[in-house]
Amino acid sequence: MQSRRIALCFLVTLLLAPCVLAGAMYAYDPLSIFHMPWGRPFTISRNMRQQNLALIKHFDFDSVIMGNSHTANTSANEISNLLGGKFMNLSMDGSNVYEQSFVLHYIIRQRDIKTVFRLISPSHVRKGHGDYPIDNWAFLYDENPWNDLKVYLNPQHLQCLSIWSTSEKCVGRQVDMDTPTAWHMDPGHASRFGGIDNWILHRNNHQLADLLRKTLPAMASALLSQRESPSPETVEAVRAIINDFMVRPAIDNPSTRFVCFFSPNSLLSYAINVKSNSMEYYLYFVKEVVRLCEPVANIEIYGFDNEDFTGDITNYKDAIHYTKDINSLIIQSIAAGRNRLTVENVDGYIDTLYKRAENYDICKLNDYVQSRLESGKRHFRLEPR
Repeated sequence: MQSRRIALCFLVTLLLAPCVLAGAMYAYDPLSIFHMPWGRPFTISRNMRQQNLALIKHFDFDSVIMGNSHTANTSANEISNLLGGKFMNLSMDGSNVYEQSFVLHYIIRQRDIKTVFRLISPSHVRKGHGDYPIDNWAFLYDENPWNDLKVYLNPQHLQCLSIWSTSEKCVGRQVDMDTPTAWHMDPGHASRFGGIDNWILHRNNHQLADLLRKTLPAMASALLSQRESPSPETVEAVRAIINDFMVRPAIDNPSTRFVCFFSPNSLLSYAINVKSNSMEYYLYFVKEVVRLCEPVANIEIYGFDNEDFTGDITNYKDAIHYTKDINSLIIQSIAAGRNRLTVENVDGYIDTLYKRAENYDICKLNDYVQSRLESGKRHFRLEPR
């Protein structure tokens, strides 16, 4: 009899323990995916792939910014004033159109969306960012709300729960909801704008070290590669990505305006692409996006690669990340009806870009950089990688 009671108690404990844990985690809810915070201000984690669910559930908006670090500094207030609607910036660092589609499909199922302002990141693979495995967050945006608790079943969240921590490591930080993932004010980023000398000063930064010491010298001595068309396999994969994650959402939601644009990297980055034989893929991708999207009335495609600012390194903190002013310029240009790409003008657009990139003097830039690196070894402060 005694043994039966012990066994019964053991079984009851086994059954109740998960329920108690689930209840405690529901109450703690560090990502605020079930409810707004209890007893503390609203905060967000840096992992926006997981955090965006709370923004979608708890905040009022009818339009969204979908992108990555290139759109993180885009002001929701500014774009709301210029394009109309009430925007929320849901940018996810390093994301492509495939990853964004999980969040976008969820949003469109939940509410009527007037405008999707979307960065187009060239890709021909259905693959997530290596630091954010798809399996760790995509389930949050499926049609089963009961599995959302899985996001907390990891050592970090369980440890935070055990002490009910409100530290930034556990619950994130308070942010300005106009640009919740903005980085432009961070000294580690802001200090690198202003020109090539600032890049050299911060030469050990992970976004600059290989560029300055390896890529520039290699590209300066490289010969121009023969232009080659993408393989049939790449062509098929690119068309599938565009149709599945750009064309289909617009066709399925004809009342939603999809405003899409290509991120204007520096002309230096395109010059590197020309030398490294990766430019043809980008140009092909741009042309295919325009060709496949133009028949869909509620999609607009914009390009800024040939604007003068792309040739001025002072506007970039590395080869691809630009100042907040350019985020504003992009919105203003779109609101004014400029820079739209069509099947009629896209060939001229990509031809101009290729010629500009081909004529960029990497050798001259590299000579200056290497001389400054050599002469400045004893004068520039060292930074940890």
